[in-house]
Amino acid sequence: MEQLANGIDPISGVEMPDDTVLNNMRLSRCFFYVADVLRQTIYTEGKPTKESKPKKLPFHMTEN
Repeated sequence: MEQLANGIDPISGVEMPDDTVLNNMRLSRCFFYVADVLRQTIYTEGKPTKESKPKKLPFHMTEN
């Protein structure tokens, strides 16, 4: 994915011409995104991760 994102043919290792569909900017960004998702999935061994949220303070009201 990273090679495709960088405009390189992953099979031959040759840089793809600018007019190639796979060397399109939108596709390149998509390839970078997919590569990152795959990297994170491999890092977490496919287990979902929970983002840590700041703990909420208890709610109190005072009379005034």
